[in-house]
Amino acid sequence: MSYQAPGSLGRKLLRGDKEVLIDNEMVQVRAKVSLVNSYSSHADEPHLLEWVGKIQAPKPGKVFVNHGEEASSLLLATKIEANFGIKPTVPEYGQSYEI
Repeated sequence: MSYQAPGSLGRKLLRGDKEVLIDNEMVQVRAKVSLVNSYSSHADEPHLLEWVGKIQAPKPGKVFVNHGEEASSLLLATKIEANFGIKPTVPEYGQSYEI
């Protein structure tokens, strides 16, 4: 396992819950669960900053950051603004935006 969002089944397994809810049924966990930090299914912060930096024309007028947990998203947004002069938005749950 790698990153698992708070409240997700994966996070519950990762933190060692002995029972989890699957399809409205409590299921006993009998698997050995291990955290693997060296693999990721998505780009990390340096790669995302590099990607944003490669966008030449037209320069983005708006960037939405929804990468990881809130603290990580806010940090990435701060770095995007500092490096590229673009004020990113970190969406809050339930908000909608017109594009």
